[in-house]
Amino acid sequence: MFTIANFNAALAADNDHYERHIRSELHDLVLAARGAVAPTAMVMAPLVNAISREKWRKYSNVKQYLLHEIAGLAPLVRAHLGSIVTFRTHSMQPGLSGRIEHVIRWGSSVGVFNTLNNLAHVRVHEHVQWGAATPAAQPYLMPEYQIAGAHNGLGFSFGNTGRGSDGHDPVGPFTSALAMVYTGPLVHAFVMNQTYEYSDDGGRNWVLIPNSAYTITRQLSSQGAFPRFTITKTAVMNPADTVTNYLDLLPAP
Repeated sequence: MFTIANFNAALAADNDHYERHIRSELHDLVLAARGAVAPTAMVMAPLVNAISREKWRKYSNVKQYLLHEIAGLAPLVRAHLGSIVTFRTHSMQPGLSGRIEHVIRWGSSVGVFNTLNNLAHVRVHEHVQWGAATPAAQPYLMPEYQIAGAHNGLGFSFGNTGRGSDGHDPVGPFTSALAMVYTGPLVHAFVMNQTYEYSDDGGRNWVLIPNSAYTITRQLSSQGAFPRFTITKTAVMNPADTVTNYLDLLPAP
């Protein structure tokens, strides 16, 4: 049975300096637990779910005490909901203007496909990394792509959709004035390593989705007297899952 005294003991075991200097991420949760009315699962579940995984690693005694002593709380909190599994390509096809249109799908660890309500709290985005470009390719790239770097997508899907669409244009980092009039003779390649990640704490922390790695290779070459931009996307774990498309920048009529 929940008691404030035992809750305070669990809190002290995790942090005996709680809120002595700064307001804690657990502030609202602790106020509710210490309230005049005994805390209920419906009141506490949103407060528990609002706390980041990193913070719960520090306050593990508090979390376990709440889950054990508040009836009905455990099934409502995020730790007992689903995670993304069976991540795979649904379709990956050439699109207009040399684009690649990639549709991905997934399921839930505690549901079946099309039964994904337990992933309503999950967001999905891409994470892309690249190495330093070759000296020969650098003049044709935007400055941020000439050196090694990384970026994250804004979050194109929520987990309970079970799918996401990811489009890639063939020009990408090759947007300098030199690239737009390139006539060869070399072929300049730029490789990006893409994975997909999910967050179940509102975007505070992101976790790699298994089997979600792809390479995206863009090439700048010449096709006669005008440049050609070629893009290829390939699944790391399944190289047969690949597609290529290209865009020729024809001279103005």
